[in-house]
Amino acid sequence: MLDSYTESIILVKVDKAYQDINSKINTKYAHYNSLIEAAFDVHVNSAVLAAASVNLAVELGVHEQKILKNDADLDAFFLW
Repeated sequence: MLDSYTESIILVKVDKAYQDINSKINTKYAHYNSLIEAAFDVHVNSAVLAAASVNLAVELGVHEQKILKNDADLDAFFLW
């Protein structure tokens, strides 16, 4: 059985690890959220929306060949 001093040291380490993980999750969430907001912002022009959508797709790991990057890609996709 662990003594209370050892238990408190372990708890401090666990708490620190939890805080680090939580901080990383929150940072990643904020990053993705800003990309999503940019990709769906109806107050910007279509070129900015398209660029933001491409950035979001790249960041989320969409295969490069599946990302529609320009008018030719859009035409090829919808008129195929």
